[in-house]
Amino acid sequence: MVADLNKYPALQGLLDSVAEIAGYLWNRGWSERNAGNLSINITSLLAHVDDSQEKRLMPGQLTGDSVSERTLPAKALQLTKDAETGDVPVQAKLKELGGHTLLVSVAGSRMRDMAKAPEKHCGLLTIESSGSRFSFSPLVSIEPDRPFTPTSELPTHLLIHQLFAQLGGERKAVLHCHPTETIAMTHLLAALGQEAINERLRAMHAEMTLLVPDGIGLISEILPGSEALARDTLTSLETHDIALWRGHGCIASGPDLIEAFDKIDIVNKVSSLFLRCAAAGEPKAGLTRAEVDHINKHWNGTP
Repeated sequence: MVADLNKYPALQGLLDSVAEIAGYLWNRGWSERNAGNLSINITSLLAHVDDSQEKRLMPGQLTGDSVSERTLPAKALQLTKDAETGDVPVQAKLKELGGHTLLVSVAGSRMRDMAKAPEKHCGLLTIESSGSRFSFSPLVSIEPDRPFTPTSELPTHLLIHQLFAQLGGERKAVLHCHPTETIAMTHLLAALGQEAINERLRAMHAEMTLLVPDGIGLISEILPGSEALARDTLTSLETHDIALWRGHGCIASGPDLIEAFDKIDIVNKVSSLFLRCAAAGEPKAGLTRAEVDHINKHWNGTP
């Protein structure tokens, strides 16, 4: 049985947004091969009223394909299955995510393919009420020999959504990719530290301080998928909407994918401006500190 996504216009609309963003990432060269991943907390989106009773759309109602169940990782460690049971050892519960459902990109998916058929490259990850196990199921029937697992960055995504649930607020979407100029910029400026990078980026464009008022977080850890990378990212996202992974890429958040993408787009634009100034022999060109402070005070109320 294949899901009739037309019955769930809100979910179909979300998939249209996923396809749009995936296309942007591929066309900009920010998601080479199978680079990039995403997740969106869609718990409130899937709540609907049927026969005057409020119900939640669960993965099993979407497709006849089998639903895989796994235990939740508590730390940002790679998902290592038990050889006999196939489960991942439970280290702690993500209790704030109990009963939540996330739309998550599938491991190995290419953004160029996701742009054409997002329903084939995303799945629904539903966390049981205890916060200790999850099920992951496809939105449509998949080929029998095709591996179907969540993104390899799932532990990091789960911990970020746990953080957002703890903090409250509107952030529900998480997007990771490899924006070219931003990565190049980190090679040149990372040694100066987070504060210095923010100062240089704000000097590049008058609206940087308006559109990314909290600036960027800088993560120095370079090992992809490591616990240190996830831990530092969580700390950074407590106070920033976007964190840069030195020599790797970035991870951005927002109330939806469009907002998360916009943060990346803005930061990459000012990074490109910095690289052009540096190539012209003027790496310190740009607005003065006094000018940036004037803009910030006028729009954000802080010097």
